Amino acid sequence: MRTIGTIVAIVGLASLANHAVGGEQMEVLDWSSEHQPAAGIGLLVLGLLVLAAGSVLHRDR
Repeated sequence: MRTIGTIVAIVGLASLANHAVGGEQMEVLDWSSEHQPAAGIGLLVLGLLVLAAGSVLHRDR
């Protein structure tokens, strides 16, 4: 879970940074080009939440 959260957070951050500098949208996120920067922020937050949940669940083991 932590790995997936990290990947989603990195993709969200990259999407947000790419939008900020005016670059091309990543091919995976072409669907979100009309919804930027909100989609990038949403992916970043979702990734961080999954990462935190994975860390909490892993700590209980």
